[in-house]
Amino acid sequence: MRGETFWRGRFEVANALPAIRLSLFGDAAWAGPRASFTSGRPLVSAGIGMSWLDGLFRVDVSRAMRAPRGWRVDCYADGVL
Repeated sequence: MRGETFWRGRFEVANALPAIRLSLFGDAAWAGPRASFTSGRPLVSAGIGMSWLDGLFRVDVSRAMRAPRGWRVDCYADGVL
């Protein structure tokens, strides 16, 4: 995706355990010329995630729901040290 504007949204449902947290999420994103926002088709994906130590480390597995379809695995450290 590329363009002069970019929009992204996520919803997430997770358990409340801080040590190991499991979550279900959905993402939607769109990029392109600002005038084409209402006629453009966003990319949409859904997946599951797991984080450790209150979000310090996280692994997400997601699948694109529209073309280009495919699986994606993201691993990252996101906590404030």
